[in-house]
Formats: sequence, C-alpha cells, structure tokens
Amino acid sequence: MGRGLHPIFHGRKEELSQFEFFIDQLQEEKGRTSFLIEGPPGAGKTSLAEKCYQLAQQKGWQLVLMDIPTLLDLTSFRKRLGREPLWKFWRKRQLKLPMSWQGLNIEAKLSFQKHWIIKTLNAVDRPTLIGLDEAQMLGNQHLTSEDRKILSNVLDQLHNRRGHPKHPTVFLMNGLGRTQDILEEYGISLFAPQSVIPLNPLDKTSERKIIYDWMVDRIGFSRDDPGLSLWMDQISQQTHQWPVHITTYISQMQAYFKDQTPQCSPKALKEILNRGTQAKKRYYHRRTRRLSMKEKETMVSFLNHQQHPSEFQKEDWMAFFQKTFEKEETISIFQKALHDGCIHEQTNGCYQFSIPSMQSWLSQTFRPKPPLSLSPKETSLPTKGTIFQSGDDFYEILKTQSFLSSSKKESKVLACMAKNIQTDAIHPFEMKPTVQGMTYHQQTIQWLQEQQPR
Repeated sequence: MGRGLHPIFHGRKEELSQFEFFIDQLQEEKGRTSFLIEGPPGAGKTSLAEKCYQLAQQKGWQLVLMDIPTLLDLTSFRKRLGREPLWKFWRKRQLKLPMSWQGLNIEAKLSFQKHWIIKTLNAVDRPTLIGLDEAQMLGNQHLTSEDRKILSNVLDQLHNRRGHPKHPTVFLMNGLGRTQDILEEYGISLFAPQSVIPLNPLDKTSERKIIYDWMVDRIGFSRDDPGLSLWMDQISQQTHQWPVHITTYISQMQAYFKDQTPQCSPKALKEILNRGTQAKKRYYHRRTRRLSMKEKETMVSFLNHQQHPSEFQKEDWMAFFQKTFEKEETISIFQKALHDGCIHEQTNGCYQFSIPSMQSWLSQTFRPKPPLSLSPKETSLPTKGTIFQSGDDFYEILKTQSFLSSSKKESKVLACMAKNIQTDAIHPFEMKPTVQGMTYHQQTIQWLQEQQPR
C-alpha cells in the first residue's frame, strides 16, 4: 500500500482476477508478451504489481525484477535470468571471443543483442515473470538515441513471441498514465486483450479495511475502542480512497503514537489530521515543483473556464495556455504536467488531474488574485507627494487600469518606484483616454517624472 510502509492489501479483486486469468491462459500457450498496470501517482500501482508477483510465484512462476540499466546491459540481463556471462559461455566452449561491445556499430550491437536475448529467454526453465517498476522512465529525456534503439530491441523481444520457448514469459510493467504512449514510441502498440489495467481509486470498503487493519494490527489500537469508527470516518474523508493519502495519514499516526499507547482521543485525532493535511500539501508541492507560479495560476484559470473541470481535452489546454505563453512553452508545460503525474490521460482520450484533491489544492493555493475593485475616485492618479506603503500598492493601481501585461514590465515599474530610475523603458499595454484628453499612460509617466528628485 505505497512505498515506505509494509503493505496491507485490500480490494483490487477484479484486477487480480484479470491478471490471474492472463497468466493462466499464457501458460497454456507458452507465449511471451507484456502486461501493463498504469495510472496516476499514488493510485497503488506498485502495491498491485507486488500482489501480482506473489500470485504468480504461488503458481510456480519465477520472479525476475529489472530496471532500465539492466535492460540496457546484456550481461546484467542474462545474470538476472540466471544465465552465465557470455565470456564464460564462450570460454567453456572454446569459442573465439568477438570484438568488444564498444567497438561494434549500432546495427551490429542490435543484431548481436537480439540473438542473445532470444536465446536467453528461450532457455528459461520455468514460467517467468519479469517486473519493471516506474516504466514511464523509459521516456526519460536523458536516454541517448543509442539507448533508445537498444531498449526498443529488448522490449520487442519481451513483448513479442520469438523462437520456440518451452515456458511462457510475461513482462509486467507499471507506470504513470502516459506509459502506453511511451511504449508506442518504442514500437510496442499491440497489447493482448485484458493485458492493460488502468488503475482507479480504491472502493470505500477496501479503504476502511486498510485503515482499520493498520490501526488495530500494526499500530496497536484496541478493537473495543469506542472512538475507532469515528477516527476511520474522519481519516477516510481526507484520503479520498487514494492509497498514497492513506499511507500519508497512517505514517503520521505511527509517528504520533511511537512512544505512547494508542488511544482514540479528540486531541490526538485533531493533531494527526493536521499533520496528515500538511504532509499531503507537501506531496502536492513535490508533484508540481517543476511548474512555475505563473504556470500554476494559468492552470487554475484554465480549470475555472472549463464547463466540466473534472476532465478536459488537450486541444482546449493548448488553446487556453497559448493566450499567455508561446506555443513551444505551452507544449513544454503540458509535457511537464504529464510527466510529473499532475495530469494523466483517461481511457476515453480526455485528460484529468491525477488526484482530485490535488486539483482542489491547486485552486485554493494558486487562484489568480482578482483585480482591485476601486471606486472612480481611487482610480484617479495620485497627487504629487502621495506616499505608498510599498511598490506593490502602486502596481495594483496600475494593473487595475490594464497598464501592465507581463512580469517583465511589472519588474520595471517596481524598480522605478524603488530606485527612481528613468521611466522611458516603461511601455503601455492598453491606452485608456481620460476626460482630460490624456491617456492614462501619459498621465502616469508625467506623475512619475514629477516624483524624480530634482
């Protein structure tokens, strides 16, 4: 049930049945293919994958865990599957060693690698489940062109049946919602029926069972504690059936009762709920740390303009963001939000925020400040000698008159107020004529110039 805590697992019966049927069918066919668990961050992908590992092992399958560096290195790949290094293989058979791997061109490397991966997979002595966590990292921008070609070669052999294997092999991957798109870039697009599980939040019954088991079996609450049901109700209102949030609040509960006997008191509940809420906010901050303040505010404005903010089309996102950012910036922001798990693609092709409560947090934390509502008298230009508490006060009046449009211009005005520099660099965003026949911009420049020291 999340990294960092030994999992307590409830629910996901349908998903486990789907996986069990899949491997049973494959065992009869003796094939080789892939199985994918994908979903938003914190949905319990890793916990479900671990349960699938256990299920397969109970049926006699061997489990082999891999990562991207292992997939890239043929020797490591063979070692994980219990095969000897190639140099030992050749030496035993008194074969001539080939030239070094580094000396081969990419075409030769791919051909060599393909041959030995097929031989290695065909040589497994029992049904084999190969696991890859965080599979969306296959799309990591730091992978070189050669790395991608090698990975494409490996994935192709794992996903598609080659040769005549005596035993089946399943490549079980779990990753964020864009993993399937990444795999398509590697040429892996055709998945067998029932071989992809899009993960959603837990059902309420499973959520309560997990909370209960943690409180009673792990932390040590009494089953007869009269406050137990109330605590479960209060915590589940904050976790929203999301495994990562259950883990968050349980961790805070463990820390609180580390050196004392657990008891369902109102004071303890209040403290744990407060700690859990703060930890949840920190989690959201980590998920959105690569997005700037302006990007987050634009995201919130976009949601507010949506008729159905729970889901949206990519085209609508692009059109809205391009009102504020250049096209290349808009694409980059979308990719960052997608890669970091802030948003994910649904099975219907629409997008939504990965965790519903994160959307609420964004709206509350990064809601764009409304313009000041000033009376006509307040919006008139200040008289000579007017003193402002800060440059921000003056900036708010300018913004109300649509004088500014970008952070660059904002900084120039504030610098002007703070340092009395010349105002020639300040340009208007929108000209607004006044009753005196001068534009607001002209009057502002005139007023600022009058404030300059003589």
